[in-house]
Amino acid sequence: MTEKQKTVLSVLSIDGGGIRGIIPAMILAEIEGRTLREIRRLIDGNGTAENRRPKLHNAISKIVKTENGKDFIPVSKLFNLVAGASTGGILALALTVPDPQDKKQPKYTAAKLANLYEADGKKIFRRLPGISSIARFLKVKYSSKGIKCVLNGRFRETRLSEALIPVLIPSYEMIQQRAWFFRSTRAAADETQSTCDFLMKDVALATSAAPTYFSRHQMDATDDEKRTYKAEFIDGGIYANHPAMCAFVEARDMTGKDILLVSLGTGERSSFPKGGPRSGFIFWARRIFNVIFDGASDTVRYQLERFITDCRRFYRFQPVLTGKNIELDDVGAMTELKEVAKEFIKQEDSRLEELCCCLAKRFLNQLEDENS
Repeated sequence: MTEKQKTVLSVLSIDGGGIRGIIPAMILAEIEGRTLREIRRLIDGNGTAENRRPKLHNAISKIVKTENGKDFIPVSKLFNLVAGASTGGILALALTVPDPQDKKQPKYTAAKLANLYEADGKKIFRRLPGISSIARFLKVKYSSKGIKCVLNGRFRETRLSEALIPVLIPSYEMIQQRAWFFRSTRAAADETQSTCDFLMKDVALATSAAPTYFSRHQMDATDDEKRTYKAEFIDGGIYANHPAMCAFVEARDMTGKDILLVSLGTGERSSFPKGGPRSGFIFWARRIFNVIFDGASDTVRYQLERFITDCRRFYRFQPVLTGKNIELDDVGAMTELKEVAKEFIKQEDSRLEELCCCLAKRFLNQLEDENS
């Protein structure tokens, strides 16, 4: 039916960015819907024998999920590996957590998660009343109670080893001062499961504990000498906010196949607030995060574009927040962020269409192999 191509490993990477994570969630929802439509079009096309069509449509119907009257094919059926940092890490885990009613199917589609962002954001970024401005300067901005409540509802007692497809989640461990990568492949391996199979909700808290916003996330971990200690994790975005290079290396480690890498950003600023050449702590205290994130993101893209020379093997989707200064905890900007995502999807229509056609062909080739 579809032209047989060299087997390709499809990889998804999602940036950090707090509440701006609704942008990649909406882009993914668009990919879920478009790819399903393309799959159905290919099945009904002239290249498919009529006696094969009912069987293929039946197989698809068992996978499709419906949200607000629209059909979607879940991300976990389209990609072989998902990496995410901070809010991107939460999305990556949520897209691969199994449905309690059917462990082979995902609990959430990206479309569902995009719809939940607004309600969740208000719970996560809710300031406690009665705290003085001085106390806010000395302590973290938010209590962790809100985000813990949201993530407990999202993941319950699901462990990293239960992820439907491999996931890679960066964090930073403060006690031993080292980068830490939560990998579901290690969590599921017999020799490392006892020390690496963390609860998904703990992994989500570890990767999203942004300094000055939330407290470090404490949990038991094991060091290189196999000793258990109380580890303290902070946001993986401090060194891998654009985790696509981490995902690329992980994919290369998994297989020798060709790699299709899709990287989704949470929006970058078109300008930066001006300060004097001798601006000090007050000016840089919060702004330094944006400089680090944007600079690191550009560096990763520079590296990947030189590793992956075929433009049909690397898709980077990153909207520019023209004239907007939307912080990662600005829940009041939700409507504005939705409009940014919608407009960006229109602007990137042809590239999204090209990507979804590629994903659809790859999916059908795999489905044909499974049903042959």
